[in-house]
Amino acid sequence: MKRKIVNFLLSLCLLVSCSLAFTACEPSCEHDGKVTRIPTVNMPGEFGCFKCGQKIFEFPKLNETDYQVQGTNPDYKTYVYSKDGETYEFSNSNFDVYYDSDTDGYSISEYYGSNSSVIIPETYTDTEGTKPVTIIGGYAFEDNTNLTSITFPSSLKEISDGVFSGCSNLAEINLPNGLTRIGNYAFNGCSLITSVVIPNTVETIGGSSFEGCTSLRKLTLPYSVGSASMPSRFGYIFGDINTSDDVPTSLKEVVITGNIDISEYAFEGAESIETVIFDGNINTVGKYAFQNCTSLKKVVLSEGVKTINSCVFQNCTALKEVVISSTIETIDNAAFYNCNALESVYYAGTKTNWNNIYIGPYNNNNAKLTDAERYYYLETQPTVIDYLNNNQKEFWHFNQENNVELWQMNITNNVDGKTFAYSTTSVSVTDEYWQMLQIAKSQNFLESLLAGDQAQIDMVVNSNTKAEYESALAQFFANAGNGLSVKFNDDTATLIQGGQSATPLDYVEIDGEIYYVLTKTKAFTYNEANGTIYEQKVEGYVTVTHVYTIVE
Repeated sequence: MKRKIVNFLLSLCLLVSCSLAFTACEPSCEHDGKVTRIPTVNMPGEFGCFKCGQKIFEFPKLNETDYQVQGTNPDYKTYVYSKDGETYEFSNSNFDVYYDSDTDGYSISEYYGSNSSVIIPETYTDTEGTKPVTIIGGYAFEDNTNLTSITFPSSLKEISDGVFSGCSNLAEINLPNGLTRIGNYAFNGCSLITSVVIPNTVETIGGSSFEGCTSLRKLTLPYSVGSASMPSRFGYIFGDINTSDDVPTSLKEVVITGNIDISEYAFEGAESIETVIFDGNINTVGKYAFQNCTSLKKVVLSEGVKTINSCVFQNCTALKEVVISSTIETIDNAAFYNCNALESVYYAGTKTNWNNIYIGPYNNNNAKLTDAERYYYLETQPTVIDYLNNNQKEFWHFNQENNVELWQMNITNNVDGKTFAYSTTSVSVTDEYWQMLQIAKSQNFLESLLAGDQAQIDMVVNSNTKAEYESALAQFFANAGNGLSVKFNDDTATLIQGGQSATPLDYVEIDGEIYYVLTKTKAFTYNEANGTIYEQKVEGYVTVTHVYTIVE
């Protein structure tokens, strides 16, 4: 059986002789062919020129029993059927294509459909045979306001200049791994896109490629900025080659991947960015890279970063927390200068590692970094020994959402195979505290000072000396109903007696100054001789000692 293959593509006239056509090709028109009518059991199909409207070839009516449709893409389907000993195969497509010898694949040069969701096919069949789709050619979808989503083939290598420029209703893109180039103005004016992940395989990102993406909130990009073929400033992908002035105010989070160092001034002045996450094989962050990013609140440095150069985060006045990799060796002068909001440093190494980092000392301009509360990393739930050996209040780890999370103290951890359990609490009152109570008594506001705590008021009133008061307080603790325990809540503690507060011992305040506070555990000491663990916390005039025993 003779097999006749007819394609609707631009090259159809090369496959089907004009002598077969019902209407001769006019020399004045370089025909671009397309199936203008799909054959049915009642009507023959027609292949014509969508430029001049002439019919080039006619398909016979279908034999319904032999009719097959291959593919579900509304913009690209293949039809196969047999009729009178002949087999007909054709594609009905809304894409105009040409063969690209450099990639040995097809390039989509134009889209003629009106669908809102478009699927670019993985392969295409033309005169060169069946080949992968590797390129979307320049301006192929320009100003297509019907388009709301696009599905790319895994074979795609290039999105050329201006491909989706003016597609103002395009709201979602998922770029495939294997893509190597995004052209100039590629997504210019795509004002509804909120998130973009540029794969690590991309080597070139064109100028103004995301200009006018005014809803873009999160951008993940391989750090191609600063490579030999592109400018060193991040702002160039939004329009301005020299500054960050055109970065959209909507952009809040940037994730940096790839295997290249961050250039000097790269993100300098990107005022809208609140979070920066390094997630690639980056060794050095160049000088002034994030200077004057005044909304930046959180920075996460990936493992592998060794050097933070001078003034990198200078004047990041909103910066509150930094995750610093264990590979850091140098933090240069003024790297965190004027980061006055910095509160927490989550270091991915040990205290010993931290002490080995060179931190630029000039004029103490990294003081905000070194003075911030510092937490050390533990992959697994810390044991009591971890707390004891590090004299550390808290440790941190990454949770399942890859966010920083503090480990909570687990009092059932083991010390030398024994259970760590709460036993007693003792309070030693200093001379100053006793004197303060006497002053409160003499000024007749003792009761209001102790918030109606009759037990302590009686102790003060009936005790003529500090020793008598301490003795009465100790007796009260010893005889406190069902015993005394500590209930932790929001970094403070309250003494509990039989399920009820025995005394409101959270604090004593005189003229706005706090003199007495019980707090969460900060530092442990292990007494091996008598098997106890204790912590001491000094607040104002009072030293609070929590004593724990090691039980079988």
